[in-house]
Amino acid sequence: MSVFNFYVDTSTIDDRNKAEIILDTPIQTQPNEYLEVKVIDVSMMNDNYNISSSLNNNEFVIIRTQTGNIAVADTPLVITTFFAYYDFYQTNTGNSLVSGVTRGHYDGYETLENGTWTIYYHNTDVVAGSNTHYIYNVFDDTNLTESVILSPPSSKDTYWVFEDVLETGYMFHGVDITLEHDGRARPETTFTINLSYSNDKITFTDYTGLTGNTITFSQLSTSTLPTTLSASVVIPSAPSRLYKYYKVYFSVNQSIFDDEYTFVKMRPKKKDYTLQDINGIYTETITIPDGFYNSTNFITTLNSLLLSYNLVLSINSTTNKLLIQNNNIPFTLNFLNPVDLNHGLILNITKNNLLKRLFGINADFTTFPKNTITTADNALNLLHYQKLVLTTDLTFNVPTTHLLKEWKEDKADGMRNILLWLPVDYAPYTIIKYKNYEGLSYRINDSYIKNLNFYFYNEFKQSVDINRLLFHIQIIKKNISYY
Repeated sequence: MSVFNFYVDTSTIDDRNKAEIILDTPIQTQPNEYLEVKVIDVSMMNDNYNISSSLNNNEFVIIRTQTGNIAVADTPLVITTFFAYYDFYQTNTGNSLVSGVTRGHYDGYETLENGTWTIYYHNTDVVAGSNTHYIYNVFDDTNLTESVILSPPSSKDTYWVFEDVLETGYMFHGVDITLEHDGRARPETTFTINLSYSNDKITFTDYTGLTGNTITFSQLSTSTLPTTLSASVVIPSAPSRLYKYYKVYFSVNQSIFDDEYTFVKMRPKKKDYTLQDINGIYTETITIPDGFYNSTNFITTLNSLLLSYNLVLSINSTTNKLLIQNNNIPFTLNFLNPVDLNHGLILNITKNNLLKRLFGINADFTTFPKNTITTADNALNLLHYQKLVLTTDLTFNVPTTHLLKEWKEDKADGMRNILLWLPVDYAPYTIIKYKNYEGLSYRINDSYIKNLNFYFYNEFKQSVDINRLLFHIQIIKKNISYY
């Protein structure tokens, strides 16, 4: 009897799911000899992720339907003002209001209302019920005889808001603005004009990419006559939504006095537009980062990945089934809500049974109705696989048989002959060991061996990448007389 020992460290082999041993000297038998293969021991670090690209269970698809329309500026641009001075005032040089315009005073701001537009001037000096006027006629294009107090955010925090009362829908183009300085000595002072939008007058979002939005007054060492400087602030002409409120505010790089600068022109402008629909169906792949997942970090990760879809996942504490809550509400097209990005959401896990087992969902396609919770068919299953199967292409005298589920669509292969069936459903980063105490071996019909091939699979006949597995295998040559 002859024994050939092979000690294998898979970390030294390029193929992650296969170990090939090329023999320096082939093993061959005489007519009165035969061979056996025997696994002596195995040691493996359980560091394979339970969700990973190598397992093909880290990607799923959301089929997303969107509907609605978006405003696209006309070409060539047609630009007009939100309103003219005569929509509020009788003349361009006075402050007498036209019939139907009302003035209101509230804590922190004053308003002018004409039924179509409401002008808000914010100033912390304004008190509810006051008869003191703060808004003057600075809405004419040429007359600069009227002024409105300009105070920095650190003091009275003056800014403007314009409300589209009837929700007609105007596309903000920008603002023509003129500031006046009273002529006292000053350092070089730069004002940055900012524009923002809102539908509730509470949360405003800034427009980005503004042009012409700075006004710089040069340094004055001594007092002089008042001076005015202007800017035409423009928002880039990109497709956008229409909003109910538009805000004009500023920041300044120097400390200024409350009575040093004033607004002498404030003319918000709009541009003509055409509504274009954005209807479409999009197939979007969601990729779960490779890693070890338990139910807690799995749910946290999925909720982060699905945030834009307004889907929230949780687990039923009794059944351990996945709950998918679609927080999108039924859509009605209107001025304030012109776009529904998540009009329809469908989970697509076609031909991926590992994902089906992971989510506990049987169907290839699962529709998530709006404002509804969808419950998975089965419990969440985060086990990547339960068995590591070590196989070989050596020819067994009595071939091994198995009843393993074959998921060919999940890259299943032929299993060859099974040498070892090793449980791997242990906690991550534990050492999994096997010792052949029974002395189990398999007779093989091969009479000439020049290389040995060993393959790693799971119970679904999928090739498994192994980071590092140490195993000791023997090829035993025996005389047929001893059989």
